[in-house]
Amino acid sequence: MNLKKNHYSRRALALLLTLVMCVGMIPTAFAAQQNSYHDPAEHWMQASGRTNELDANSVVTRETFKCGECGKATSFEVFRVPEYTRNGQPALSHNVKYSDGTMVDGVGKGDTMDGIPGKDATYTGYHYTKAVCETCGGINTNMSKSEYGYLKNVYWLYDCAAAFTQELDETVSYEYTDDTYHTATTKGGTYCAFCYGTNHTVSRKLERHSMVTEVLPQPANGRFATVEKCSLCDYARYDYTAAKAVIADYYGVVDGKPHTITVSDLSEAGVRTAIRYGNSADSCTMTSAPNYTDEGQYTVYYEITYTCDGVDMTENGVAYVWLRDDTTDENGNCSCGCSNPNCGCQNKHCNGNCCTDKGCGENHKYILLDSTKAGCTTLGYDRYLCTECGKIEKRDYVDSLGHAWQSIVIRDATCETDGKLLELCSRCGQLKQTATSKGEHTYETYAVAATCTSPGYTVRECSVCGDRHIEDITSVLPHDYESHVISATCENGGKTIHRCDGCGSSFVTDYTSPLGHSWDEGTLITNATCTGEGIMEYRCIRCGYHRLDADPADGHIPGAPATCTEPQLCTRCGAVLEKALGHDYKSEVTAPTCTEMGYTTNTCARCGDSNKSNYTEPAGHKPSDWIIDKEPTTDSEGSKHKECTVCGEKLETQPIEKIYNSATTDSKGEAVVGGYLVTVTDTDTKNPVANAAVALHKDNSISIRLPNSRLLDYADQTTVTVQLIKDKSAVPDMSIAVTDKNDNYASGKTDKAGQITVPTGSGKTNEDGKVFLTPFPVKMFGGKKAVEIDVAFPVVHGTNVEDGAFQGYLKTMGIPFVGCEVTASAIGMDKYIMKAVLKECDVPVLDAQLYTLSDYAQIEILLDKVEKGLGYPVIVKPVNLGSSVGISVAKNRVELTHSVDDAFKYATKVLVEHAITNLREINCSVLGDENDAIASECEEPLHTKDILSYEDKYVSNAKGSGSKGMASVSRKIPAELSPEKREEVRELAVRSFKALGCNGVSRIDFMIDEDNGKLYFNEINTIPGSLAFYLWEPVGVPYKELLDRMIQLSLKRARTEERLTFTFDTNILNSASFGGSKGGKL
Repeated sequence: MNLKKNHYSRRALALLLTLVMCVGMIPTAFAAQQNSYHDPAEHWMQASGRTNELDANSVVTRETFKCGECGKATSFEVFRVPEYTRNGQPALSHNVKYSDGTMVDGVGKGDTMDGIPGKDATYTGYHYTKAVCETCGGINTNMSKSEYGYLKNVYWLYDCAAAFTQELDETVSYEYTDDTYHTATTKGGTYCAFCYGTNHTVSRKLERHSMVTEVLPQPANGRFATVEKCSLCDYARYDYTAAKAVIADYYGVVDGKPHTITVSDLSEAGVRTAIRYGNSADSCTMTSAPNYTDEGQYTVYYEITYTCDGVDMTENGVAYVWLRDDTTDENGNCSCGCSNPNCGCQNKHCNGNCCTDKGCGENHKYILLDSTKAGCTTLGYDRYLCTECGKIEKRDYVDSLGHAWQSIVIRDATCETDGKLLELCSRCGQLKQTATSKGEHTYETYAVAATCTSPGYTVRECSVCGDRHIEDITSVLPHDYESHVISATCENGGKTIHRCDGCGSSFVTDYTSPLGHSWDEGTLITNATCTGEGIMEYRCIRCGYHRLDADPADGHIPGAPATCTEPQLCTRCGAVLEKALGHDYKSEVTAPTCTEMGYTTNTCARCGDSNKSNYTEPAGHKPSDWIIDKEPTTDSEGSKHKECTVCGEKLETQPIEKIYNSATTDSKGEAVVGGYLVTVTDTDTKNPVANAAVALHKDNSISIRLPNSRLLDYADQTTVTVQLIKDKSAVPDMSIAVTDKNDNYASGKTDKAGQITVPTGSGKTNEDGKVFLTPFPVKMFGGKKAVEIDVAFPVVHGTNVEDGAFQGYLKTMGIPFVGCEVTASAIGMDKYIMKAVLKECDVPVLDAQLYTLSDYAQIEILLDKVEKGLGYPVIVKPVNLGSSVGISVAKNRVELTHSVDDAFKYATKVLVEHAITNLREINCSVLGDENDAIASECEEPLHTKDILSYEDKYVSNAKGSGSKGMASVSRKIPAELSPEKREEVRELAVRSFKALGCNGVSRIDFMIDEDNGKLYFNEINTIPGSLAFYLWEPVGVPYKELLDRMIQLSLKRARTEERLTFTFDTNILNSASFGGSKGGKL
């Protein structure tokens, strides 16, 4: 079907793509709005003008649509606000689509039924939408240009689809109802994730209290309060338990018996009382009150601890004990026996004689003796003394004061229980306990209003005991249903929802069927192809919904049939209808031969194409053992060959070496000459002597020249053993002559065992062959100036002399030398290799980076690597120089550039390592070899810069023509270290010395990071300046002894190396020809 395209189809396709993009944005918009949810109806803002009011209450998002003005997909600012109408029905139910009242057809006008949310308008399940292009500012340009709202500042209605609906988080609140129940109110509902239009739900139900119990001390009231309260609402009830112990003062007379305070524990059951006493407020540790027997006033401090259900309450106080003399009775009357109530002698032993007349008669001369104050129950009075006869009389009586009662409420009377009152006299301590009768209920009244789910009533409840009465019950109210009509749409049916404003319950009536879509004539989107359907777009003129319908595909037109290599194609569209069939190969295998490869021949049964595959390597010849063609003699070579056992081809021929009369001993000390096996060994150790030249002469005698590492010496004799090859039997009486590199010689004949030990009594020995030092050029006249060299003692620094080169020269000359061997010297000079070796041996070193001239050519990259890998500050060093030459500290990029430039002036490789900011340098020397070594005292160099510089070592202290090197540097010896740190330095120095294989004396420099106390190896000086003698003298090794030990170590190493084998037998040159030579042994 061929349909005519028009521009309307392009608009429809653009709208379809816009809709797809909008749906694709939904999760992003929802996620962005979720945390900012609010119900617009709860804080609706009114404004002048319908559009302005919708703008003020909108939820704003940013989404991507295709703009009809810009002609491309771009960002839109989208405004959405719920639709609220006075009847709860959407404006679309009567064909009003736009916020200005314009209807779906874009022409007519209608009523939007808008109102104020929460007052006269409710949410309809629709929302208003407006979009503004952020590129061109066009309003609603994401719509079709034919739409009414295009480029107009209006909102249009859109359904709050179920896919956009979210559940509100439920909230639960609790309100007191009675002693048993509270009301739980659950609020929830749903809302649209785009516009936040909300349908609230509320449910209420009675629940039992969730009671928890807590005991609270109330020391001011002398009680514990047991509180039972609901953990969800504010309901609580109280019960009290008295906790009171009364400590009463004691008033009494001295009677020889102990007296103390009295205790009355008035606490109720369930309270445990513990009392501690003391002589001061802060030392109440005694479990019983102190007792007193003597007259006087005593203070007793106490601390009372009440415990109820694991809760403690403490009371502190003080009480008194008064003891008076027993010369008066309890009423204050004298007990002397005179029967005079006014007698005041207070002497119970006078037997009444105090009141007999002693001559004064009635004319006594009284003076005031003392006064006694009135008590609670006793009189007060003054005592007068007659100065003539000594009579004492009481006068001026004062009435007793009576008790001064203080009331303490132990337990208040309630409507449930009697009260308890304790009265205590504040003067004499007497106490009495009384009970108060129960009181009346204290009722509180409140009303519970009737609702549509529960009746109303009035509650009278005692606030003390909780006694409760329900009165004046009213009936349940009828539901207050409000109807909300939801009109039918194209796809959804209509209904009327009846919702009670009181309890939120609802029911639905008046269901109506969906209206069904009203489609337009349709727009062509694309024509049908061989495989693709044609697409027509149809749009509902009522709701704007779009659908796509498909026309069937036209189908392919097959071309030529498929072959082995070509597919079958459609003649219309070129699509592959049938893949190429592929070859149908039949295989034939050809086996390999000794020299030719095997293979498989594949031939297609359909088209005859062929190829070879699966090649296999030739089987190869299977060589036989050597077949002797001619036996060798002492005058001529023999010959031999190998041939293939499969095909018989001659594969290899070789000459057989003629029987030689000279050879060199191998690693076993053995050599074959003629028909003899000659073995050369060390007489003492029995170790084989390799590389000795052995020759058999025509007179059947044998001559032997020892290797350069061995001399003829009585102190180190050599044994020669001769045996027949054929049966290993000893050859006696054979003449043997032995020489060495210095032309020492010895001779003799083998014994019955076929052996001879040299040197013997004949010959010349102990001419060791020395190296002499001769001045050049040699003077023609003058005495002999050549000096014989026993041991070389290098005391040099720098390149070619400290890096192993000079040591290698001495080793080649065969001269024993003091100090490190070639390898240790070379490693000690190369700072990077030295770090790698020590790190492998678990010696702590700082992280470092190595750079070459090729890195230096790209210095910016080099600087970046240092900053990223190490950071500042860093130390830059030439990798193979000493004496601090070329070393500097860099603290920033500019300084690092200068440091790298300077270091590359002295070396082709530069080392950069992390610099320790809080640094101490500690040096220690080591004496010995890789088997046995000891450490010296430690020193701490004192220098003028961040590091010990060349000037510190060789310039600043130099005098005259030279410097004393490190010996002249300011230092602390011994270094100020703890004994543990000193031993750590010395142990690490010895371990590093052995790990590098050093010999003689070396000085090792360490660094201590003062921030964390860590110790790091810095570098080694294999030939230290001044031989570090100043570090050995403090540990008892004087300079002369130091030199002697170093020389002895060099000679020990030379003796050890003389016993080593440096050559071995090989026939590597047998098959080679050098100018006619037939090869030999190396």
